[in-house]
Amino acid sequence: MREESSKMLNGEVPIRSQVGGLPTIDTDGDAIAQTILTDAGVLVNGQKMTAYIHGHLTEIWEHEGLNYPFTALIPTPGKNGDLPVFTNYPVNIITGKFGTKFGISPDKRPLDVRTLGSVFFDRSGVERLRLSRKALQRIINNN
Repeated sequence: MREESSKMLNGEVPIRSQVGGLPTIDTDGDAIAQTILTDAGVLVNGQKMTAYIHGHLTEIWEHEGLNYPFTALIPTPGKNGDLPVFTNYPVNIITGKFGTKFGISPDKRPLDVRTLGSVFFDRSGVERLRLSRKALQRIINNN
């Protein structure tokens, strides 16, 4: 249960970063999971990075009796969050679940029926496009 990220070189070549650490609780009591960028720069060998993509956790994290759902709809806030990184790239994509609402199963475990997909943001963190996994698969398969 960790975040991963990649940057796209010229829109074609993915450059993978290291897998981030386990989720933690910040000083505000919010659950956060961070990724580790291989290089925060936007140039590699003089070529421009055109997109940043990373995945928010797709499972509900259970910690000390509380359930923490992560969502692709909201960039991680804070100085070490998503928004400072977003300013470096014209296209920013978060993959993960849409929303934070979930149910509870009869055995008292989280019941997650949220939609999985990708959300596209601009440099300022404004959502520009949201596609479910099913929609993405249809686009890729051309049907």
